[in-house]
Amino acid sequence: MAEGEAESARLLRAADGLPAGARGPAEAFADRLDALSAKMREASKARTEEEFRERMVSSGEGDGAGEEGRMRAAVGLPLPGGGDMAG
Repeated sequence: MAEGEAESARLLRAADGLPAGARGPAEAFADRLDALSAKMREASKARTEEEFRERMVSSGEGDGAGEEGRMRAAVGLPLPGGGDMAG
């Protein structure tokens, strides 16, 4: 999962053709994905499930939903589950 978050951040930063108003939200979302990736890498070193859970919640960071929402709004995409189709 950590590698997936890091790859998503890399691809988001490399995206061409984003509207000017989407660049800031895209960078903020990529930054959040990088932070989540680092958090997951650290949590993966846990020796027990309990320690893993503690490491995952210890930093108090969000899950990126706010940044994702701002990114989606900037490019005109609805939030998951907000349209006629399940998301």
